[in-house]
Amino acid sequence: MDTLLTQLEKIEVGDPNNIIRLKNNINNKSNANCSSSINPNLLNDLVKRAQTFFSLSLFRKCLQCSETVLDIIPSDIGVGLDLENVRLRGVDIKGKALLGLGEYEECLIFLGRESKILKNLGLKLPPPMSPVYTRHLQHWKYLMERGKVLQRQKIRGEIDMGAFIPNKKVRLEVDSVVEYESEAVEIGAVIPGKGRGVVARQDIAKGTIILTTRAFEIIFDTDDEDDDLENAIAQRMRLDSKLIPTVYQLHAGKEMGCLFASYITNSENHHKSKNNDNNDGTTMKIDLKRIEKICTMNSFGNSKNSSGYGHNSRGLWVRASFFNHDCIAFNAMWKVLGDFLFVRTTKDVKKGEEVLISYTDSAEPYEEREKFFQAHDFSCACRLCQYQEKEDVKMRGRRLEIVKKLVEIDEKDRKTISADDLEKDIAFGEKCLSELESMIGSRPEWNFSTHVALDLLTKLYLQKGDVAKYKETAVKYYIVVNCSGMTKAEIDKCELEDVADRGPCLEVGAAGQVCAVFMKSGDYVGAQKWIKILRQDLALMYGKGSDILKKLYPQLYAQAVKNGLSLD
Repeated sequence: MDTLLTQLEKIEVGDPNNIIRLKNNINNKSNANCSSSINPNLLNDLVKRAQTFFSLSLFRKCLQCSETVLDIIPSDIGVGLDLENVRLRGVDIKGKALLGLGEYEECLIFLGRESKILKNLGLKLPPPMSPVYTRHLQHWKYLMERGKVLQRQKIRGEIDMGAFIPNKKVRLEVDSVVEYESEAVEIGAVIPGKGRGVVARQDIAKGTIILTTRAFEIIFDTDDEDDDLENAIAQRMRLDSKLIPTVYQLHAGKEMGCLFASYITNSENHHKSKNNDNNDGTTMKIDLKRIEKICTMNSFGNSKNSSGYGHNSRGLWVRASFFNHDCIAFNAMWKVLGDFLFVRTTKDVKKGEEVLISYTDSAEPYEEREKFFQAHDFSCACRLCQYQEKEDVKMRGRRLEIVKKLVEIDEKDRKTISADDLEKDIAFGEKCLSELESMIGSRPEWNFSTHVALDLLTKLYLQKGDVAKYKETAVKYYIVVNCSGMTKAEIDKCELEDVADRGPCLEVGAAGQVCAVFMKSGDYVGAQKWIKILRQDLALMYGKGSDILKKLYPQLYAQAVKNGLSLD
């Protein structure tokens, strides 16, 4: 009984008097003989707590509560007793908690053992088997089947992101997605001059998933200015002090730095110190100011696209926070689906090379990106920023002025615009495009600001019905945002759908706009080419699993099928 009492000491939740009464009910009897002296209501409360912890994704606490219940109630307690139903629910929640913690093999062993016990109990009773038994056995069988799938995905890294489209503002179920970290990368590696980052341990092919991770905390439908995320993180840390070092290992800006830099956290249920530090951080106070700075430096924002797809959210993903930024040389992209963040390489990465992502829109003017960097308490010294920083200040100011005017025109209500005003807007857009193109300097492939003018002109030409200009401008737009790694001469003499590495791919899915242009104009030969390019680009971000094209572009997909275009 000492072990059991020790476990009860560690529960640390609910009414302490309930725990005392629960201890007293055991009366130092063996588990096999103590059922008559156990109050089912107290254990039922503990199961409810476990379920509450599970709903909050506090899987370690959930596991702790469910295991205490199972240690107290014997496995062969017998049918008809209230405690039996409590125990079966305890098995349910423990199995789900193990899935949430990524302990798939342990989950399979545990549920397999419990299934065998329950089947044997059922055989001792007159047929048919109790419907309660049958229901739990079916549920455990389902969890074990999902556990096998997730274990296989964890080993092989074969994760179908398309299964989570459409992207909804929900926390993904523990039986639907795997916590995965590729052995091909070292997350938290020390990088001279940068601190910590992510480095390839071996050569990694383009399109490889290297991380799938559940948010430590996420807030949906949030505004960047609110502090809901910070408060939610603080609450999680109060509920489970073991999570304090998980958060405090992250950088909190130049002034506050980071605590527990030696900790490399793989999941919420275990952390380790490379220095064998005796202070594990679990007794430290909850510092909201530090949490706010950590969120400023490390949180990821997600937003709906122009068509309303996706969700607005803000979250903290601990493992993803170790990826460093580059505006132009990033070789991986991140995507939030539900409460999971996925990182996939977009270029081949060599052994020893740092894996980089982009924190912001690289096509934004330099001044806008610089504001973002300053707000997040760091500076970017990438090739693009160095190049644009050296540009003439007046020219940069003029470029920013043009972009703002173009955005104002784009935000007009186009349904009520007259034909004369449409022509004026087109003329202004063409003038702005010409001026922006004259500011190309020595690196024309980095003149991303032209995409604002091209995007606007594409819409204006469509409204006017000028098909030729519409198609030409749409293709130019794609080249600006997705072919920055190529010169104009290289672009002119190649077929884009056959190019292995065109650039950083600033806008996944931009080819969809171009494809729609060709489809609407009746140019199905051109549309076929751009379908191939679109599928190639989407595969970089989502992989080649479920039919991404059909899910993300249902109308385009339907039109392609109707007109007999190949979707392979």
